[in-house]
Amino acid sequence: MMQSVPEVKTTVEGIIKGMKRIDTKYYSDGGVDVIVQVDLEGMMASTVAKEVVKKAPAEKKEEPAAVKPDTNVKKEEPKKEEKKEEKKVEAKKEEKKEEKKVESADTTGIIINVKGHSYQPVMFPRILDDKNNEIFALEKADQSLVNEGKVVSYYLNENAAKNSDRVKDRPVVINAVSVRNKSEIIIKSDDAKRINRELFKTGKIAIVVD
Repeated sequence: MMQSVPEVKTTVEGIIKGMKRIDTKYYSDGGVDVIVQVDLEGMMASTVAKEVVKKAPAEKKEEPAAVKPDTNVKKEEPKKEEKKEEKKVEAKKEEKKEEKKVESADTTGIIINVKGHSYQPVMFPRILDDKNNEIFALEKADQSLVNEGKVVSYYLNENAAKNSDRVKDRPVVINAVSVRNKSEIIIKSDDAKRINRELFKTGKIAIVVD
């Protein structure tokens, strides 16, 4: 190793030059032994260690692997539970629609409550929804009822209206949302869908006023 590594060789030679003679032995054949003392433990060990570190292969730093997007990833389909919930919601919507149809067909009269809206009673009221669609007007009433002035009746409370023969035992009750021009009644469009329009023609209308 000393011959192949110049630094080690130079260091060893320097150590030998600084040796300390301890004893000398002479032999009859002319040979001589010179006993010397040198410090190999510290200087030699550090020199060899440095050389080993130089020759040790440097550790390669691993570069993080580039993550490529997976184009084959499948989109998660809605879970069965979610699909069931969606079906339930749709079913409920359909049930409500059917309920409205049944209610409309089964009702025997219409009660519209206009209390608190400063309504002025008239013989032939006009009723519209909140989208300005006309629900009822004079021309939609039966002519015989118009002639007799029996298109609509007025009451001071709902109980009195419900107990009247005009709307009988299964009336639909609707609260007005506002009054326009003192005698035009405005109701919600959803409430308008609950009304059986045939009841207007037969004069089955009761209006609750202040």
